[in-house]
Amino acid sequence: MKLIFTILLTASALVSMAQGYELKLRATDAPPQKVRLAYYYEEKQYLVTDSAHSEKGYYVFKGNQQLPAGIYSIILDGSGQYFDLLIDGNNQNFVMKCSANDPQKTMKITGSDINAKFFDYQRRMTELVRQQRELDTAKKYEKDSAKIEQLDLKLSKIDRQYEQAWQNEAAANPNTILADVQSLYENFPDFKQGKVKFVSFGRSVVGAMQEAGLEIAVQAPTPEAPSAARAIELHLEGKL
Repeated sequence: MKLIFTILLTASALVSMAQGYELKLRATDAPPQKVRLAYYYEEKQYLVTDSAHSEKGYYVFKGNQQLPAGIYSIILDGSGQYFDLLIDGNNQNFVMKCSANDPQKTMKITGSDINAKFFDYQRRMTELVRQQRELDTAKKYEKDSAKIEQLDLKLSKIDRQYEQAWQNEAAANPNTILADVQSLYENFPDFKQGKVKFVSFGRSVVGAMQEAGLEIAVQAPTPEAPSAARAIELHLEGKL
């Protein structure tokens, strides 16, 4: 069974394999004993490197050939934390600094503009998910119809913020899943979904895919899965 995972970059991008990669991570506050680099392909998560080597206070992942473009995870063993990052074919040499207790919130990226934007975007989405969850909980227990109406208005505002965030990302980064959905049918007009599963990230993406008649297997962000990789992980575990 095939799974297609795309986010902010085209999954089918062709990259040169000659320049190699070097990813450096400094994790403060309870630094982990082992740091792993993994990627998702079809229904499984694969380790690229079982453990980074230590070099002058950094965990370093290094190879002579470039990594395939896609979504990767760095897993901080011992702290129970992990985070997602994007690998493209343009630059696979950058530095990450964060607290091991909360990588997403504290992450600072040097040398990778796409990942700096990606983490900013994740933080905005996480905050919107938090607000949405609070409003959903308040609405669940509210009995006053006027107050429920006000809560619905606030939820609608968050929906618009989701939409605007995706529109901004699509304008700034044209090679997104929004463009992929359109080009899918332009380039393959006879495409039949069959057993192919799609993962969507963002409500605008959901709308575009549903309008195109595509069935979505996994949606994010949600309170349980604020990132695409976490949504995939829960799906594979049968929890989403």
